[in-house]
Amino acid sequence: MPRLEFSHVHSYASSTEGISLPVVLRSGGERIDLFASVDTGASNCLFERAHGEGLNLDIEAGDAKTFSTGAVSEDDCRRSNFPPGIT
Repeated sequence: MPRLEFSHVHSYASSTEGISLPVVLRSGGERIDLFASVDTGASNCLFERAHGEGLNLDIEAGDAKTFSTGAVSEDDCRRSNFPPGIT
């Protein structure tokens, strides 16, 4: 039978709604530590504009994309391609 092994284990409170994990975003020499809500079925990761600016990313140079959710009818976002290896 196949077996999965992980180098890190993180426990989260099952009493709270959703899953939040510690995340480190890096770009160049900049680093931002934060907790991110995880949606295991999501096709995109969304972070506050301030996080991208804190990494010195040119937000306006990203591709514009509009998201619709149950809570918000439309939210304009910019897509920035992070290099592989975000931890």
